[in-house]
Amino acid sequence: MLNVFNTSMALIALIQVVYFAREGHCEEAEAMRLEAEAMRLAADPNEDVAGFFDMEMGKDRSLKPFYYHGGYLSIYEGRNEKLKRYYVTPLTEINAESAKCLEPGIDIRHKVRFDIAIWRSDVADEAVKALASPPLNLEVHKELVHPLPILKIRLSTHGLSPAYEPDTVWKSNLNQRQLHTFSIYAADKEACERMVSEIKADPVGFASLIQIEIAMSAEKRASREISITGENIGRSKLFAQLQNMDQTNGERLMTSSDLNNFAQEIVSSVVASDITTGAYVEKPDELNFARLLERQLSSGTINARELSADQWKSVFWQEEFIRPDHYTKYLNRAVTYDKGTNKFSFDNETESEARKHVASDLKKDSSSTNAWSAKAKASFLGFGGSASGGSSNTNTDSSHDKNEFDVDDKGRITMSHDQLNKFLSKRDLQVEWSGDVFVSKSLDLHRVNTAELRKKSKIDTQQIQVQIVPITVKLDATVASSTDELGTVGQDHVKILIDQAKNEMNETMNQLSQKINNTENNVDRLVTKLQGRDAHHDD
Repeated sequence: MLNVFNTSMALIALIQVVYFAREGHCEEAEAMRLEAEAMRLAADPNEDVAGFFDMEMGKDRSLKPFYYHGGYLSIYEGRNEKLKRYYVTPLTEINAESAKCLEPGIDIRHKVRFDIAIWRSDVADEAVKALASPPLNLEVHKELVHPLPILKIRLSTHGLSPAYEPDTVWKSNLNQRQLHTFSIYAADKEACERMVSEIKADPVGFASLIQIEIAMSAEKRASREISITGENIGRSKLFAQLQNMDQTNGERLMTSSDLNNFAQEIVSSVVASDITTGAYVEKPDELNFARLLERQLSSGTINARELSADQWKSVFWQEEFIRPDHYTKYLNRAVTYDKGTNKFSFDNETESEARKHVASDLKKDSSSTNAWSAKAKASFLGFGGSASGGSSNTNTDSSHDKNEFDVDDKGRITMSHDQLNKFLSKRDLQVEWSGDVFVSKSLDLHRVNTAELRKKSKIDTQQIQVQIVPITVKLDATVASSTDELGTVGQDHVKILIDQAKNEMNETMNQLSQKINNTENNVDRLVTKLQGRDAHHDD
């Protein structure tokens, strides 16, 4: 509401400037111009801080840095001369205890979520103290110290393991929040929980991999033509996996889900390399582009039930052991069906033999002879993996399943048809019981010719809307220093404070010495003047 009022007043002031200028009242016009400028700056904090970061010239326009909870913050002076305000860079302080691993839900992947503090009221207190200290010696009220008016904020990382991918979507900060929650996607549950443990055990080490990117200026939209080429596709991680499959011909078969992931990976990679720093493409636009690209990547479909044994070798599956052709062989050998009771049963011995048989097939089909072992070494009940390539099947799941099944004295497990279907559906395993044997579900697979795609100079071109952020700055993440012990960071800070105190003391002494010299010179001039008067009086 205050901004609207200030904007209105600024417009009125500008009208008055025009009036006075026409009437020839230059002094009044200049005074009203300054008043209008002050109103405009008060209306928009972003205007008040314009020019703080001159990245092209490499200049830092900050007044003074000051130490706060394990890191340094910078103070900037607002442009409004009539209402002088001061702005402080964001905290970017990681709350290690807030880190948690979230199971797939609306998001299809595991992710690590954690909070980062952007501002606290006591930051203003420390800024006031810093402004009051030499050499500035400014008396500033706390109410005039504000956080930088950030419009958008997002996470940036460097040096992360390939098992992790940061969520780099820009978050709006129009309400100037004091805390933001960020996420990093993990390849699986194990990687997710491992990162949470590492964040809590070594928050400083984790902070060294994290930066917070802030945007301080309003965005602009521009249309850009983005082209996908064979070279772009060749840089995709998923493309490398397709290339490394044992089949010598270029054709690969992929599920719709994997094709979608493939297209998204390509688009994200191209956007990241083609779009300049300070600009971005919104996620819905990327997804739309990926959906259009899928049509260019796929040269047709074939139903999984129509595949020959040799064609199955061209099917890309994140976990080979549960690829439908392998898993149906496993089930048909491990599980016995009793028509009389309409129940399925198996024991450890038959399950073990079935697993060995599938393992043998995998060794023949794949150059990665150990690729099956991690997935196939455990039993059918809950340890076979999932169709999406995740590792959500845990011992807890297995124990829960066993409790639902009938187990006799010899350890033979029996389950009904409904129990079996529930088990297969829970793990999204693409197999089913036909009435006689286990078969692959009816599943359309997309034909993707990697050899042909790699040769193409242009596969797809789209006009895409790019959001351009004129000013972005990356700030290193920090961790609040402990007050209970003086670690390396604390020791370094003490040394810095001592050096600062020495410098400030030396500066004060120099100023005092200069004042003494000036006073002595003034006294000498006064004595000389008085002596001259006395001599003149004697004459």
